[in-house]
Amino acid sequence: MGVNPKSPNEFDEAHLSQLSIAVSMMENKGIYALLDCHQDVFSRFFCGEGLPDWAAKNLGNETLNRFPFPLPINFTREPDTGYPVLDDCLKHTFGQYYFTEGVVNGFKMLYTDGNGTLEAFATFWHKIASYFADQSSVLGYELINEPSFPALADVLQMGLVDQKYLAPMYKKLHEVIRKVDDKHLIFFEPCVFDVFQTGFTEGPGGKEYNNRQVFSYHDYCLDVTKQGDPQSDVLCELFDNALIYLRVKEARVKKFGGMMLTEFGGLSNSTKGVEELNRVTSIADDFLQSWTYWQFKKYADLTTSVRPATTESFYTDDGELELNKVQALSRSSAQAIA
Repeated sequence: MGVNPKSPNEFDEAHLSQLSIAVSMMENKGIYALLDCHQDVFSRFFCGEGLPDWAAKNLGNETLNRFPFPLPINFTREPDTGYPVLDDCLKHTFGQYYFTEGVVNGFKMLYTDGNGTLEAFATFWHKIASYFADQSSVLGYELINEPSFPALADVLQMGLVDQKYLAPMYKKLHEVIRKVDDKHLIFFEPCVFDVFQTGFTEGPGGKEYNNRQVFSYHDYCLDVTKQGDPQSDVLCELFDNALIYLRVKEARVKKFGGMMLTEFGGLSNSTKGVEELNRVTSIADDFLQSWTYWQFKKYADLTTSVRPATTESFYTDDGELELNKVQALSRSSAQAIA
């Protein structure tokens, strides 16, 4: 997180200014911005990205240096930062790092306010909401991307992490944001491992805020090669249909407010990749779901399962537009034409 890279209460105003400029540039093109607190596997110390170094260091040097325990993998570390060397990180799929001691303990520290981490996170969101409260082209705030579990046992019971840890944290963040911004949408996600059922009973603001809160979910077919090509149309179709149907059904029954497919894709420009794009967007259309593709271009993404990282973007390594993907995603809004 570039907003407060040095300490909890020391904000990088230049970083915020650059972010605001980017939002304004998009506004000039008629594009809304969703401000997503993006993380994958918690920290660069764990071959991921997300929380600033000062937060990860609160876990202690022993935990940082033991990574990726208990996985039987050896990493070389950069002498100046202590980070695992990126080439070593990329030899393995990033999803397995969620099961390491460091990442599990990191999420536990965040959810339970260990070392004041949750309070610092609330301060972060208060700053962001204060800064962008009057920016009309900001669609909303995504509280955290793909949160994970704080103990291995918790992932065995579907919905437990949402109910026990995420719901209280989201409520706290909602209250902090609403002190300075009562207008923008707040997006909230379930635990990344709660694939078909969450533990939420309502959105973080309660039913009163159903017109200003959005249940956010992702859809990635699990049967995809490192080149970004689905291996089985049958498996991907079954998975995509089941996930979107169950997400929509739960959100409607529990009355979460709005909902949006805020990530899918990470696919190649091939026929197989485009078929999956058409499959997901068609299912989303059937349920009148808005969606966003991951991702527009390569942004030094450490945590993508495809290689090269440009595979998932709209552009090749030499900057050529991948027209098959662009054409597949150039669709009318289902809600607008229904």
